[in-house]
Amino acid sequence: MPAEPDRTLILSGGRVRTFDDASTVAEAIGIEAGRIRAVGAVAEVTAALPDAPVIDLAGRTVLPGLIDAHAHIELSTMAERLWVDVRFCDPAVALERIAAAAATAGRGEWIVGQGTFGQRLPTRDELDRAAPGHPVLVRESMHLLAASSAALAAAGIDRAYAAPHDSRVLRGPDGEPTGEVREGFDLFPRPRPSVEWLVEAFPDVTRTLFVEHGVTTICELPAGIEGVQAWKQLQREGRLPCRLILNPILAPGHQPTVSSVDEFLELATTGGWSDPWLKLGALKLFVDGGDFVSGFYRRQLSRPPEEWGILNFHLGELVAILTACRKHGVQVWMHAIGDAAQDIALAAVEQVNVAMPPSDHRTRIEHIGNHVFDPRQIERIARAGVVPVPNAVFIFQEEDDLVGSWPMGSTFYPFRSLIERGLATPGNSDCAGTQPFAANPWFAIHSMLVRRTKGGAVLSPDERVDLRTAIETYTRHAAYAAFEESSLGTLEVGKFGDLAVYPDDPFDVEDELILAVDPDLTVVGGEVVFDRSQPSPRDAAIQSSGLADANPSVRWPSSG
Repeated sequence: MPAEPDRTLILSGGRVRTFDDASTVAEAIGIEAGRIRAVGAVAEVTAALPDAPVIDLAGRTVLPGLIDAHAHIELSTMAERLWVDVRFCDPAVALERIAAAAATAGRGEWIVGQGTFGQRLPTRDELDRAAPGHPVLVRESMHLLAASSAALAAAGIDRAYAAPHDSRVLRGPDGEPTGEVREGFDLFPRPRPSVEWLVEAFPDVTRTLFVEHGVTTICELPAGIEGVQAWKQLQREGRLPCRLILNPILAPGHQPTVSSVDEFLELATTGGWSDPWLKLGALKLFVDGGDFVSGFYRRQLSRPPEEWGILNFHLGELVAILTACRKHGVQVWMHAIGDAAQDIALAAVEQVNVAMPPSDHRTRIEHIGNHVFDPRQIERIARAGVVPVPNAVFIFQEEDDLVGSWPMGSTFYPFRSLIERGLATPGNSDCAGTQPFAANPWFAIHSMLVRRTKGGAVLSPDERVDLRTAIETYTRHAAYAAFEESSLGTLEVGKFGDLAVYPDDPFDVEDELILAVDPDLTVVGGEVVFDRSQPSPRDAAIQSSGLADANPSVRWPSSG
């Protein structure tokens, strides 16, 4: 975020893809006081802003700034800067890194390792041997972790422990906790980063993971009130790396920031959220857990109750929350992984729709549309006025036998069907440390085009979309999902001057090579917030110190 008012700027001599309704392609674009003043021929734009500085595009292509509609910068920042990186590591290597961290840590100091989806986590005994006396957690994701004996003891988790209903502690045949915990990261009293630490870490991680890839707006899910305070401080200091829309999480569930709807409304009315660079958005809640085990699925209900997934809110509770939010004009996001949880979320919206006056509520259901087992679900989503938020980035981590393990007729990540029905599917990374490469929107765009898992399988190939549609999920659709379509999503007069300049036109790039697309410049409100020709502050510090980058985790993984 610039210290002075948003700048005036002209970019000319290239291809400006506006993504408006007419798919207009212009020669130049002019930005004044942070908003687009003119789009068209070079002479026309120059006449509108005769004294503006000019960036010569030299044939390059301009696209609207990309919007990540669901991200976890705070958790990603801890994974990149604070925790031990064990992603994509063999168990022996992961344990070596944990042991190395323990060797330099103070007595009894917490050690947290960040793994990735599908990775075999260390056992409780292995962690005890690698870091004796240290409380250790190794996260696969925010939904699954392994804990050492010292970590379990610090959390009071023993044979007699009764986990809260939003978490699950696994036990062996002897009744002792195995160290595997689902949906329970918050059970452990590990130290939280200070506001000061987050203030220093947020800008660099946000630039590296997001802004350098053309992202100009992020819908962030704070992991604690410290994160909210850190973003507010960065706003006051003029150091925001891009536009942020904060979406606090309601308890119970992961990293809750507020305990009630009233607390959210109090935050909304006392925080001073009028700055277009930092806004308060929706209220997020977790209906169920986060994977095939802790998600709430219909097929689990024929099994013993201890094998059911986690359900944080019953139907009546959801109706009450949605009703209160609807009355106050607050948008709601509901995380719902399992098909039974999605049924409950949809039923809650439908009941509120009947009881309340018609409204453009745009209630979002996160992850609906990843696995569609009932083809009638898409029509139900549309009738309810719900914004479905499937996650193209998760196609990569799916198992190759996914299709064969679910009922005949199931569809996976049906972007084409959802969009053809007129539904806006906002592009998003859901990046919380597990897949840092997914913060790059071009990873998700590639997944929508090729639909290939890490093992090489292609999921529901008939659901491929074309490149324009894939990019629209990160522009027009994402803006709509955040009620920001009047200011973001296309390059039209009156909207914010948020864009990215690419050396090659993505429409001239083969689908398989779209992963390599990256901008030369990222511009927010007429301010160049990223210039590839200039080293980032972190790169400059590393170069001057003579040290190599110690954390290579954002490099691309193998993709079949």
